[in-house]
Amino acid sequence: MITKAQFVKYEQVRQSGVTNMFDVRMVEALSGLDHATIMEIMKSYGELSEKYPSVRNSQERGAEKIRERKNRAEQAYNQALFGR
Repeated sequence: MITKAQFVKYEQVRQSGVTNMFDVRMVEALSGLDHATIMEIMKSYGELSEKYPSVRNSQERGAEKIRERKNRAEQAYNQALFGR
């Protein structure tokens, strides 16, 4: 059973727009959710959206944090790879 907190984490990544949601490894890295949980959310997304309607409408702040986290990771990667 998917909790509201798990759905919030998934939705923050989705709304951030930083990755294709079918790239489950990246969704795992950004959300902290495990593979099985992500797949269950994807399978029952419509039901979860109905069960937790406020989640889809209130995650922009969390989505911004996800975008910032991805940007920091990319900067660290580029620094390590290219020294810039």
